[in-house]
Amino acid sequence: MKKALLLAAIAVVLVCCKPANSVVHVTDIKLNVSELSLATGDISLLTAEVLPSNASNKKIVWKSSDSKVAEVGTNGEVKAIAVGTATITVTSEDGNKTAECKVTVSGADTEVNGVKFEFVSIPAGSFKMGSPYEEPLREDDENQHDITLSSFYMSKYEVTQAQWKAVMGADNNPSHFQGDNLPVEKVSYLDVLEFITKLNKITQKEYRLPTEAEWEYACRAGTTTPFSMGEDITTNQANYNGNYAYKNKTGIYREKTTEVGTFAPNAWGLYDMHGNVWEWCSDWYDRSYYDISAEATDPKGPDDGTERVIRGGSWKTTPQLLRSANRSSEKPVRKDYDCGFRIVLPKK
Repeated sequence: MKKALLLAAIAVVLVCCKPANSVVHVTDIKLNVSELSLATGDISLLTAEVLPSNASNKKIVWKSSDSKVAEVGTNGEVKAIAVGTATITVTSEDGNKTAECKVTVSGADTEVNGVKFEFVSIPAGSFKMGSPYEEPLREDDENQHDITLSSFYMSKYEVTQAQWKAVMGADNNPSHFQGDNLPVEKVSYLDVLEFITKLNKITQKEYRLPTEAEWEYACRAGTTTPFSMGEDITTNQANYNGNYAYKNKTGIYREKTTEVGTFAPNAWGLYDMHGNVWEWCSDWYDRSYYDISAEATDPKGPDDGTERVIRGGSWKTTPQLLRSANRSSEKPVRKDYDCGFRIVLPKK
């Protein structure tokens, strides 16, 4: 009996002497991945596991070795900014334990014979393609329908004469208006395919023309108005025949192309999506395609046709043809001094 009482007393003493708030220190920290491959503009979430799970202080700090390549937020969200590599490090406040993730950012930018090709990352998303019935001066081939697109890159500017010559040869410039920083024009759809084939061989990439859906999605840059800049357009915002007004005022008629990037870009950083030169798209043109197509995700257009889609209007067209939803077309062999192109690169 005395022995039992003694043991009970010892147990009480031990319990009473135990620290009320014992600290459990961090012994390790782990990340869900050790490497990330992203394209510029992509966002990915890193998650950190602090060990042991019952550690008293689980506070952590995120840091990027090069925020010009990849940024990281306080929640572990990584955003790819520019081509290159960066190391994302997470550190525990308790014990200074660390874990790292190597981030490799790739992009579409390239250089040929000293001439740069710059691209903008276009996010995946959905939009209403076409125009509402109440939009002024709309055409009956623009009926609205829902489209979903994967992400891709699009050239920041219309392909210039300098870029054309860098790929096709210094003596090859078909343009009517001459100037290295002017858009190349008087190029047929077939000429453009030849250019892209040579560019892909040089760069080992897979550039192509945009689909009609990709073009309109990128032109709108999240807007639903007739133009990416709003309900109306002026010749201070784009190069077109300013002798005619869309809603309010007439303006300047320059009667020629302007250097790419002369006007402000749209919200996604693309220049001259309205005016300057028409831009070839990869789709065959079908006036009723919007009404009969069941393609809602990454549509490629009709299987056949006689003319290819062109978009965006030009320096010599009236402003209603510059609307984001406006559709036009030309025969693949046609060459005109107000028609050029830009290119895209799918994200893998």
